[in-house]
Amino acid sequence: MPSTLVVPLDRLPTLQRWVAEQGLPVAVLAGAPASDEPWVRVEQGDRSQRCEPTLLVAGGRISCPVALGMAKRLGLPALGLGALLDELEIKVGSCSLGCF
Repeated sequence: MPSTLVVPLDRLPTLQRWVAEQGLPVAVLAGAPASDEPWVRVEQGDRSQRCEPTLLVAGGRISCPVALGMAKRLGLPALGLGALLDELEIKVGSCSLGCF
């Protein structure tokens, strides 16, 4: 069963196309996912806002532990989630390896 990104309607076509180009095993939709699917919501924000385990804030920030947990929740390799974070202009901080 694929995981799902729930995105704002205005970002739907762009993110659907991007996910398909990347070959990521994630469905992208606007609206509520089926209750038994792992999902993450995407919202627009700014640098002062932090992502949470089920929320990506485009333009915001995320800690490394939250990012790794989200990758696992979505069934993505860490590099796949990293590419998604880049696409959404989300900055990683509090790196477990001390890289960021």
